Formats: sequence, structure tokens, C-alpha cells
Amino acid sequence: MTRQVTLTGADLSIVLPGSWAVIPLTTAEAGERRVSALIKKQLGRNDRLAGLRRDLRESINASVREAVDLGAVGLAISLEILPGIPFPASLLLLPLDWPSTAGGADASQEQRLLAAYPGSVLVEEGAARPIVRRHEMVTTTYEDESSQDLKINYWLPVGDGSSIVRVYVKAPMAHTPPLWLELFDTIIGSLGWLNEAPAGAEEVVRG
Repeated sequence: MTRQVTLTGADLSIVLPGSWAVIPLTTAEAGERRVSALIKKQLGRNDRLAGLRRDLRESINASVREAVDLGAVGLAISLEILPGIPFPASLLLLPLDWPSTAGGADASQEQRLLAAYPGSVLVEEGAARPIVRRHEMVTTTYEDESSQDLKINYWLPVGDGSSIVRVYVKAPMAHTPPLWLELFDTIIGSLGWLNEAPAGAEEVVRG
């Protein structure tokens, strides 16, 4: 199932596949309470999973605190994209001004994004709204095991082009990066503003 998630106060909507939870960002404490409830729901109270619960709580709460400090307008946590893997991804939306390195307004939005973020690539040629992306694989250790995690940054102009949005994605245990990149390219491509919200979603949730 896909859901169109509308972020209250941000005038943004995005279509998300599978099951996701929107974390409140009014305060870090409110977000952390939501995270604790989600972890209990997903992993229960089994003593064997105590270490995993602790690691997940610390990791996600760090994302919550970072989101609040940065003034992010949205944080969504995937409850399950892949069967049996809780919280396989998080998605953070952060509004930004055009950086000075983007050049003047006489350049196209695509040219300005590529100039502002060296090493990024254009997600789709000829798209109505240009999106550029950079990604990296990092090794993360969970207790006595390690995992290859995928980190992705996207940048795209807002609806009227006056500023931009950065979308930061973290996908733990992303052992097939090309498939994850394809998935999140599609998700970020659905990002819209309320006067141009994407159609075809099955449910609208306000976070």
C-alpha cells in the first residue's frame, strides 16, 4: 500500500510505500516519546531484543534531535519496507535557502543545483522539477555485528523555486544499493506542495 503523507505546517506531501510513521518535531522530547512507543510496538519486550531496542532507540533519537536542531519540517520512519526488518529507513526533510555557490537566477534550476552540490547527479533527465542526489555507503556496528548502511542526500527546488529542500535518507542494512536508490528516487520524485499534491494515494495522514 502507498500513502500520501501531508506534513502539517510544511505545506508538503509525499507518497510513501509500505508502512511509515511520522515523528512529531515540535520538541525533541515529543519525538522521543513517539520513538519509544514505536519501538515497543515493533519489537515488544522480549529480553533477547533488548540490545536491538536500545541501539534503535539511540539511533532514531539522535535523528530526532538533529531534525529539531536543524529546523526540519518532517521526519518519517519506515516501520517495514522489507519483510521482517523493522525501521529499515528514515527520511528527513529540511528547508534551505539557495546557497551562494548555486550561481545566479539566470541559470536553470538544474544547473544551480549541480553547481551548489558538487558530485551530485541528476535523478531524471527532463523532469518537471529537477532533483539531484549524492549517496555513500558506510559501515555501522550494532553490538557484535556490522552492517553496510546507505546514506542519501537529495536536493530539489520548492514549488515556486524561491528556495530548496534537502531530503536526507538513511537506510540500514541496504545490501542492494541500486534497488534502494531506485526506490527512494521514486519516493522523492513524488514530493509535492499542497497546491500540486501527487494523485493516486490511498490514504492521507497528517503528521
